[in-house]
Amino acid sequence: MLQPKWLLFYAPAVLAIGLALWIHFQALDKQLFIELNQLCAKLPEPLWACITICGHTSVAFALLSICLRSKPAWILACFAGAPVAGLVTSMSKAAFPRGRPASELAVDQIHIIGQKLMHNSFPSGHSLTAAAVAAAVIAADWGKPRTPARVAICAVLLIYVVSVALSRVAVGAHWPIDTLVGGTLGWICGMFGARFVRRYPRVIESAHWQTIAAMLTLTSTLFLLNTNTGYPQAQALLFVAVFVGSSSCLWVIASHWPHLRQWPHLLRMQAAKLLG
Repeated sequence: MLQPKWLLFYAPAVLAIGLALWIHFQALDKQLFIELNQLCAKLPEPLWACITICGHTSVAFALLSICLRSKPAWILACFAGAPVAGLVTSMSKAAFPRGRPASELAVDQIHIIGQKLMHNSFPSGHSLTAAAVAAAVIAADWGKPRTPARVAICAVLLIYVVSVALSRVAVGAHWPIDTLVGGTLGWICGMFGARFVRRYPRVIESAHWQTIAAMLTLTSTLFLLNTNTGYPQAQALLFVAVFVGSSSCLWVIASHWPHLRQWPHLLRMQAAKLLG
């Protein structure tokens, strides 16, 4: 049964799916896309490109890794929810094939930034990732005493989700319903990740798990150097994310170096137990 203290947490997801259903039944998706896309075109293209790549999973993890040492629960909750989010995205795109705006609208009806995408529009993966990260971070600390800092973090994360979702319309990659449903699914996936770390608090305190998270984040961050995000206007932010992610992860790994030296011994002990 849903506890009263969690009702407010689910409010953004309920609001998003309610708005998506209203847009669908009012048949406003195409009209709303055109109006939002043209309105956003008044702002600089690099701005929307930078915002939209913040919904790229590796970029989001790289930027969040700066908190791995001080707030390990945040990124560990994101890692716990990532497999669920990836599975939900893949299954949804396969089950609901939908053309992107560029495949249905005339050239003069759409302003495209970056790569021109044509297929697999529903749901928005970037919006799903942004919502999953925000929900995991917020839910990891949900129920703790409300402080101005926590309220400010929640506000910033909600603005982050809305900005990434809007940017997917601004760059011409998704319909509004795609972003709303993607955000709803991501919010639920993030909650799954947060429930895991809340149920197993020793994972948060474990230097071994923090080091594993740092290694995984470092690996995905370095892959960004050879990744084409489709938005060359955001190349500078991509390099910033790589620098922040790699330096933060290396710092965590170095701080846990004494624990790393115990790994071979621990592995031998586990192997001996398995072999009887």
